[in-house]
Amino acid sequence: MAVQRAKDKTENMKARASALDELVESGTLEDVTGGSQDDIDRELSKIKSKGDVDTQLEALKKEMGK
Repeated sequence: MAVQRAKDKTENMKARASALDELVESGTLEDVTGGSQDDIDRELSKIKSKGDVDTQLEALKKEMGK
């Protein structure tokens, strides 16, 4: 029973870590630990993300225009 609890706790921690990684990558959450990205890398990621959104918006506008 203790082994199962440890496995459950490990899976829970992995899921939480994955969710936090996604939030940091999307820019929703700031990585205060220093992480592997510096300020420039984070800004470039934000610009790329904005560009992706703009591209998707243009595609939707074209679809709506047809």
